[in-house]
Amino acid sequence: MASNQEIRMYMPFTSPIDPARIRTMPDMVLSFALGGTLVEWSKSKDIVSAVMGRWEVIGSKTFRFHLRKNAKWSNGDSITSSDVKRSFERAIKDYPKDLRSLSKILEKIEPHSETAIDFKLKVNASESNLLGKLTEANYCVIKIDSEGKIDLSQTAGPFFVKKTDKEEIVLAANPHWHRFDSGMSKQITIRWPKDITDLHQVLLEEDWPNLIEFSSLISSDLLKAYQEKGYSLWERSIDRIYTFTPGKQGELKDRLDLMQFLASSLDRERLTQNLSGYQFADQIFSDGYELFDPELSFNKKPISLPKKYQSRPLNILMARLALPKEMESNLIAAIERATGRKPNIIKITDYMKQLREGDYDLYAGWVGLADPDIEGVMSFYIEGDAAPITNEGADYIARLDQARKASSGVEKINLMRSILSDATQSGRIVPLFHFSTIGIAKPGVDLSQISKTDEAVTLSEIRFKK
Repeated sequence: MASNQEIRMYMPFTSPIDPARIRTMPDMVLSFALGGTLVEWSKSKDIVSAVMGRWEVIGSKTFRFHLRKNAKWSNGDSITSSDVKRSFERAIKDYPKDLRSLSKILEKIEPHSETAIDFKLKVNASESNLLGKLTEANYCVIKIDSEGKIDLSQTAGPFFVKKTDKEEIVLAANPHWHRFDSGMSKQITIRWPKDITDLHQVLLEEDWPNLIEFSSLISSDLLKAYQEKGYSLWERSIDRIYTFTPGKQGELKDRLDLMQFLASSLDRERLTQNLSGYQFADQIFSDGYELFDPELSFNKKPISLPKKYQSRPLNILMARLALPKEMESNLIAAIERATGRKPNIIKITDYMKQLREGDYDLYAGWVGLADPDIEGVMSFYIEGDAAPITNEGADYIARLDQARKASSGVEKINLMRSILSDATQSGRIVPLFHFSTIGIAKPGVDLSQISKTDEAVTLSEIRFKK
């Protein structure tokens, strides 16, 4: 295969791959690469057809979706309404928390014919935001075999899996994808990185990769070096927030008091020393997002470090994916300055397992920001299996359900803002700084067709210069 039609990149992917399981940004990138959603966002952020060619509302509580004409899996077999039903029911069964916002409003999924399927709801279709939900990566259509297992050698998305193991994934273009064109990459080879803490310089140091995706937290000198080599650059506007969130061990009050202490006492300049590409943050969303709260204010009165943490170092679980190696030393120095003790950094590969179990004092990592599906974002923050905002001792899930029933969009947004504001003020999440996702590619690879509103480098939008 010609090298100028292949993307080669490092990515800390989750194995085994499951497009319905979204825990990290690589999960989402692979989900959109392999799974076809029923509907999708256009570049102008309108909901348009995808696997489904059209839809209609039947009565007041049923969406009927009609498969796109000649909808096919990547091997050329027709996609049927029964395939769609099996895909959704498998995802809801395996990931009930992550798909709660759908299952809560869904009565049943029922094929109407071989090419049409009904989503029968418990609520009025006009109040359901079903179409918005179905644009999300974990609601993509996946091939389910006769044993109930996923088969990624046949997909409805832009690529299918040609080869996979724990070290490498090879994807091939799907010629039956509804937006396929000959300019797409013929093959994408993804390898697990040797060092997940230092992907930023890999294009300068190695011949093999021709694409990297990481964060805007790099030195200006490094960015200049890439630009001087004529590399393609794609960068979103602000789309990530670096935060602290509490662990799950011990009394909730102690844990939240620790977070509030750090919110008032941490030296953020020290945390970001020798880095660029960020701006300090007091709340999760930045100005320009609908969930930004222009009226949010804080009591800046400093509080003391709780006694529980005064006699020992803090145990910190740190996500280091797509962050520069300086972040660890900066974090240690900033915490030591605030608490008087050097913290212990928990270094494990499967940090998502540790994150769910909560056996640490605080988690330091980043969370993605997304538009325009604010309900999907809120569901991820509060309802998922590894939601960054804990519902422990609060009623955020009930409040989110109430917000979904709001009679107007303005009321819904205000109710969702209040949840995020309360979570921030109580110490359930401590926003530290905002930053961006960037992609850099070697000459010959064109990133200019990727929308600046996409949450990550969209593999199907990469083209090659002639």
